[in-house]
Amino acid sequence: MPTRTNFERDYIAKKARRNALRRRKRRRRIVIRFGVLLVILFALLICVYFSLGVFFKIDNIIIKGEKPYSDATIIKVSGVKKGENIFSYNFNNIAKKIDNKLLYAENTEIKRKLPGTILFLMHKAKPDFALEFKGKYIILSEKGKILKKNSLTIPKDLDIILNVKVSNPVIGRTITEELAKSKLKTFTELRNSAKKAKIHNIKTYNLDDIQNIIFYCGSENNIKVEFGNLEQLDDKMQFLAAMFNGSIDEHVQSEIDLTEFLTSRQAIWRPIEDKIKVVDKDKEDQSAKESKSSEQADEKDQ
Repeated sequence: MPTRTNFERDYIAKKARRNALRRRKRRRRIVIRFGVLLVILFALLICVYFSLGVFFKIDNIIIKGEKPYSDATIIKVSGVKKGENIFSYNFNNIAKKIDNKLLYAENTEIKRKLPGTILFLMHKAKPDFALEFKGKYIILSEKGKILKKNSLTIPKDLDIILNVKVSNPVIGRTITEELAKSKLKTFTELRNSAKKAKIHNIKTYNLDDIQNIIFYCGSENNIKVEFGNLEQLDDKMQFLAAMFNGSIDEHVQSEIDLTEFLTSRQAIWRPIEDKIKVVDKDKEDQSAKESKSSEQADEKDQ
């Protein structure tokens, strides 16, 4: 193997020193650039900090919407103060605190309006339905907030739910038991479907078994409806509405069986005298259309 000459060894050594020098210069430039960037970022943070303190102070608090409480009470519970930085508050947490501490406040919204205005949008929690509870009633808002418990009476226009078990209802809170929450969700779906079908006379829901739902309607809760489960919910509600608009007298004490509707497309009406009448969906739809056409003709004659 040939040996290297002195010239070759000197050349290789010089090249290695040049490469090492380039690497040191490159590292120095990176360190300098990184240091400059840190200084700039630090300066920007200082500027932002002082500008927020000077330019974004709260100078105006506005409260709109349904006000179940005075402005002073709402502001006091919120903890928001004029002169504080508008970005120093977590408004989601404040809205939850207002809803928790003020019984008739619900779904509170808080918005920033720069440079220094905070807007509270208030919503009043109103009695919407009742749960039977140990022979008395729990009154709840539409969103499920407990407004009253151990009530002996309920307002006439509230819906009543039977057989939803709760262990320890707390006024101002929502129901936490998973099974009870599931049944309340079922109730909401039933009621929304009934509203879409324009059925307004359902007042009592028995949710003991959500696979075999029962509710009571009519002028005096005199019609018992065996509804089955939520499968094809809207179809069944529309059919029930057609029955009320056609052959069923809602003033007669009776029962309606819709449990076989999914397979037979029929319902059974049982008046109190036990005379069974089978109502066919197609015929009932045709009867409802004829009734509607007759009403429209009468309106034209008038």
